[in-house]
Amino acid sequence: MDRRTRPANLLVRFAKLKGPTAALRAARHNLRELALTPNITPGQQHLNLVLLGHQTADAVNAAYKAQLEAAGIDKLRVDAVRLIEALVSLPVGIRDDESAYFQAALDWMATEFGSANILSAVVHKDESAQHMHVLIVPLVQGRMQGSDLLGGKAQLRARLARFEQAMQPHAAALGLLDHSEMAQTKEQMARSVIRRLQYLQDPMWESCVAQQLRNCIEEAPQAFYAALAPVLGHASTLSPPRPRPCEPCAPSSGYC
Repeated sequence: MDRRTRPANLLVRFAKLKGPTAALRAARHNLRELALTPNITPGQQHLNLVLLGHQTADAVNAAYKAQLEAAGIDKLRVDAVRLIEALVSLPVGIRDDESAYFQAALDWMATEFGSANILSAVVHKDESAQHMHVLIVPLVQGRMQGSDLLGGKAQLRARLARFEQAMQPHAAALGLLDHSEMAQTKEQMARSVIRRLQYLQDPMWESCVAQQLRNCIEEAPQAFYAALAPVLGHASTLSPPRPRPCEPCAPSSGYC
């Protein structure tokens, strides 16, 4: 299917980050300061782009603390939402002028949540699907209101609809015409991938590591969903076959 006419696999997802080190942990991942980061392409980290915020995790964390201090917030509940993280993703293979798309998405975030609350925005180009992490401080009238700011299911659907409408011209510039997958949750994406692989009778289900592969799909389905985007469609709703037990490997092969 031609990329200019296939359904889009755009994604925007929001997560609540908790814990006193939430800002530092997220910034270290986003700025590639962790020793081991799965799914990245070695040697491609220099392609990543900081659209907004500081270049180091310590500086991002210091800016976060300074923002809370300026608001007069010196103590939060243990279970308080410290940050909202937005993930904006493109399908695998999109390369033309994707930076303009991410900048437009960041501008929308600033309008949606308040420009002063956008702490950091980093575009990752060292993975199969290019995506952007946006860290948002949930300050509303001088109070931290993470859960209220993000809202429930109805508010999330309305926010996704606003995002889709705002991003329509920028998606069209990339040849992405259909945003029907945009509102899918991680769980829905994982189910779509697993059902499609079963429908295709993919040989992975005959592997002795099938359960581990399924766990990977359920934990981080975005890249799998993007890879299957051209063939995703109606498939059996039955669960995939249970992984077969791993038989002992033949001494001569050494592989399962």
